[in-house]
Amino acid sequence: MKLLLAAIVQHLYQNDAYIRELTKEINNLDESMEIDGVEPPHAPPGVLDFNSFLKSANIEMGSKDVMTILGISSSTLTRWRSDKKVKFRYLSSNHVVYPYSDLYEAIRSGKATCKGFSNIDALERMEDYLLKVSNFKNISLPSYLHKP
Repeated sequence: MKLLLAAIVQHLYQNDAYIRELTKEINNLDESMEIDGVEPPHAPPGVLDFNSFLKSANIEMGSKDVMTILGISSSTLTRWRSDKKVKFRYLSSNHVVYPYSDLYEAIRSGKATCKGFSNIDALERMEDYLLKVSNFKNISLPSYLHKP
């Protein structure tokens, strides 16, 4: 058993060293591209389109919607606000709204996590909400967001 654990530790150490070396190479490549005036690679088109769509749609969610959709408590939402994990604004002294795009990004990036289900499930719930809201607000969604 000790031999197996030692082999696992050695393997993890080698992977960690490999990842560090790879990260250094990527950073060096980025720096040399900047020096040479080469434009850095872009994200896939769908990601950029979706992010720009979310920003332009300007959809905001109330606290109750966020708590219901993500299955979180009011204390979790308060903690996210105080830890600056999600952006928000006050409509009145007791009514807070959250920009959909920023909330989606916080979950996608892992800054905000929901207990009880994975971030993928949380994102799917967010996308379902977006589909429903788009029907009421007559927002035309990108074609790749329509579910069969």
